[in-house]
Amino acid sequence: MDGGLELLTFPGRLPTHLKWQAVSFIRIVWPWHDHGTIGEPSNPALRPVHFALVAGDQLISLATATEVEMEHAGQRFRMGGLGNVMTFPAYRGRGHGSRVVEATTRHIEASGVDVAALFCGVQRIPFYERSGWRVVPSAPGEESARMMLFVSERGRVARPAFEAAPFHVDQGW
Repeated sequence: MDGGLELLTFPGRLPTHLKWQAVSFIRIVWPWHDHGTIGEPSNPALRPVHFALVAGDQLISLATATEVEMEHAGQRFRMGGLGNVMTFPAYRGRGHGSRVVEATTRHIEASGVDVAALFCGVQRIPFYERSGWRVVPSAPGEESARMMLFVSERGRVARPAFEAAPFHVDQGW
């Protein structure tokens, strides 16, 4: 079934048939997210852009770019986010996740944000490093890894501040 896969981009919301596949997956894999009541894969206020690898009407793999304004070390930054990275189990190990992460990462780099971040399990660090993401310190007690891209010149100059202290965003993606 790997032949005929198509990588589609959806700014805003996913089409209904893909949205419910993504929501179902999120409810199974991350049941703590919104206490299992999630109805959208991403908060529309975060200006999501979804990268979906599909076979006809079937969702195979997904990653989502988001954007927030945030403050860190006394400055405001446009921060991109990478989230909702998922590949349905029957299709894992074939490069589909790498394909959607790479497309989403390139979108983030071209979006005009200063910095970008993602949160993942420590075992996933090498996966994201292949697309250029780098580990930064996590908040005390946080079990997940934080990874960032320093996109703009302003973001690159601020890298030491992000590496010296964990950042905080008001809304998760």
